[in-house]
Parts: sequence; C-alpha cells; structure tokens
Amino acid sequence: MRKKQIKKARKKAAKKETVNYSPIDLYIGKRLRDFRWLAQMTQSDLAEKVDVKFQQIQKYETGANRLSISRAHMICRVLKISMTQLLGNYAKGRQTQFMKMLSSREILKLGRSFMRLKPKQRKQVLNFMNMLEKE
Repeated sequence: MRKKQIKKARKKAAKKETVNYSPIDLYIGKRLRDFRWLAQMTQSDLAEKVDVKFQQIQKYETGANRLSISRAHMICRVLKISMTQLLGNYAKGRQTQFMKMLSSREILKLGRSFMRLKPKQRKQVLNFMNMLEKE
C-alpha cells in the first residue's frame, strides 16, 4: 500500500513541475542561438570564451535560465554584437513578419555565405537578385 502512495505522490509532483519559460527569455535565447550560429561558434566555443559550461549556454538558448546583464554583455562582446542587437525587436512588442523571416535558418545561411564573398562578388549577387525580382 505504501509503495502505491509514494508512486502516486511522485506522479502528482512531476505534473506540477511543468516548466513555464518567460517569453522574453525564450526570445533572447533564440536570438543568442542565431547570433552564435551566425558567428560559426558551437555552444562549447562560446561557453569557453565566457567562462561557463556549454550546458549553461544551452539553458540560455532554450530560455531555461535567465541571462544576466553582465553575462549578456560578455556574450555580446564575444559575438561582436551590441546589446541592442541581442534584445532585437522585443521592446517594440510583437515581432514583425520581416523579423521572423530574418531569423529563419535559410536567411542566416544566406547572410553568412554573403559575408564571405568579396565586395565585387557581393555586388554581382545583388544585381542578380534585383534581376530575379523584376521577372
């Protein structure tokens, strides 16, 4: 009888432990992941540079842990972005469709590849895109 009560109590406690992440923590975590990915860094690379374990970076990115201002500042310096870039459009309220599109994986890949090109090649790509847009 006692074992059944313990088992029932554990199940009840597990149901209560549902996680409710803050929307801003989720948003900043996603932005952090996108900027880290754009910088071609792994969670381990970033963690080493800001003196935490990679699991901590993972928790920031999933919104499981809050990112302190001082740690956010350190991360921004490593990623070579501003705090404003990390916070992004959150202060203005809802994300625009344009902002959602900018954070898509394809656009991030495109941006990273574009930045690797020489200036002359970038201009050629832009001319090609303008030509496609007109069709």
